[in-house]
Amino acid sequence: MKEALVSLSLAKALVRQLVMSGVTHLVVSPGYRNSPLLLAAHREKELTVITAVDERGAAFAALGIAKLKGAPAAVMCTSGTAVANYFPAVMEAGEAGVPLVVITADRPLELIGTGANQCTDQIKVFGNHVRHFAEINAPTESFPGEEHARYATGRAVARSLEPSPGPVHLNVRFREPFLPDAATQENLEPKERGPHENWKFISAASGPSKEQWDALELLFSTANRPAILLGATSFAPATLRKIARFSKGSGIPVLAENASGLRFGGEELPFLCPNPDLILGAMADGTLEAPDLLFRIGPPLTGRGLGRLLKTTAIPQVALDQWGYFQEPHLHPSILMEGGVDGWLDAFVRSHIQILDGAWRRRLLEAEEKIEAKLQGHFAEGIFTEWLFHRTLEEMLIPDSLLFLGNSMPIRDFNSAFPKSAKSLRVLSNRGLSGIDGLIASAAGASLAHGKQTHVVLGDLSTLHDLSSLSLLSSLRDTLHLTLWVMNNDGGEIFRMVQTAKAGGDPTWFTTPVPYELSALAKAFYLSYGIVRSRKELEETPPDAVNGPGVRIIEVLVDREPSLALRQNFRPFA
Repeated sequence: MKEALVSLSLAKALVRQLVMSGVTHLVVSPGYRNSPLLLAAHREKELTVITAVDERGAAFAALGIAKLKGAPAAVMCTSGTAVANYFPAVMEAGEAGVPLVVITADRPLELIGTGANQCTDQIKVFGNHVRHFAEINAPTESFPGEEHARYATGRAVARSLEPSPGPVHLNVRFREPFLPDAATQENLEPKERGPHENWKFISAASGPSKEQWDALELLFSTANRPAILLGATSFAPATLRKIARFSKGSGIPVLAENASGLRFGGEELPFLCPNPDLILGAMADGTLEAPDLLFRIGPPLTGRGLGRLLKTTAIPQVALDQWGYFQEPHLHPSILMEGGVDGWLDAFVRSHIQILDGAWRRRLLEAEEKIEAKLQGHFAEGIFTEWLFHRTLEEMLIPDSLLFLGNSMPIRDFNSAFPKSAKSLRVLSNRGLSGIDGLIASAAGASLAHGKQTHVVLGDLSTLHDLSSLSLLSSLRDTLHLTLWVMNNDGGEIFRMVQTAKAGGDPTWFTTPVPYELSALAKAFYLSYGIVRSRKELEETPPDAVNGPGVRIIEVLVDREPSLALRQNFRPFA
């Protein structure tokens, strides 16, 4: 019984330190070896505990929570293959810079390699995909390990944030017996700790150094046609407002994808160009005059227009990376700068930087008007394409909604067709590795943290790839306000847009159409279901039917051929 007492005491110390370190949400998948942690978590009043039976979905749900909140979220499982199911979300968190605290229960060291049940080597199992790894050994009566658990946990949470956000891994060993009887558990409460007895990990604030600012200010002062680039970020609304203020004050245009979120909320944006892929592609073709300085804030852009431009020119590019990831997939010689984005933007807003070539900026804005006119011409034809869906979706959204976008075509179609909106909208996506796994779970976690209406737009294959997370949606259906729009175009449409389309052979080798009855799946998980087959049905759908409490799945049947033709032949400058 003493062994069981020290195990539960250690678990309670660990969970309490999570809360003290700022973790508010923990997603758990119940098992045997993590029982002490489960009991401790459910009895921690300041922690929201979400149960997800599938570990892969659980990890993505925690990732969605962390991405929405901009703060660490934790996920916890038992030992064995359960741990391996965390790998896709860990990889996404690592590439996207999301603070994800991974806690795995484990067998004691003496059982490793003996063939004991659910026992494998979990030490540094995630390799270089995590920012930090720590081991907490099985407690004993002589070394209960509570203080070490607090230290290791607090340090791990801190390392999920600094010096660069990302996933961290805590491997916690327990030796049987590890669960005292119920009466003993109730009496086992941690003693009160004074304010100087708690672990704290304080990181220094980051911002532009004098050398960085002097170098960048010199570049801007000698540029006639500077442009700001903004891709699919997870920046907070306050950060986006600073970007808008800098653009407005300096006159420098912002080529911002819709997925950046900059275009929503009513902020006055007189110099916004919301179709960067088309604009940059036209610059690469020589149709439009290119900038003489590019300033990219955050991750690379989604489309290929920027890569085409950089491949054919020697335009100087500055990439500002808050955490020193220094991403430049085009291998274009650039100035890669590190520092707090908000600190940089504060400096820009205070500066006197001004664009020198106003006529060039006017030509950019005129090009945007041509793009919008071409879009309006398509919409007037009434053909029910995915672009038309995204344009109509805006009318159905209520203010303060969260939009979670799937990868491949949904985020690209959204960038191409979704309009400017005075509604305050938050946009999220998993663009670290741009995979199609775990998207339902990620959206569920983000929606839970958001606490308001959420709209999720996924493709049919992405939905199929994360069917197990329908169980998570079902368990949260009394909590969430979530609508899942499934774009059913019979397979992976992006493979008809890239090189594989010209490779020859059967197109289904790549598009992999998989027929399934979505209505039956919705019914199986006690989720409401609807279907939209035409523009008329979409426009006649009342907003109340797609907003409000609960979880609903709406299947959108679109004709893939007109959508493909539109994407391939959209030429606004011809």
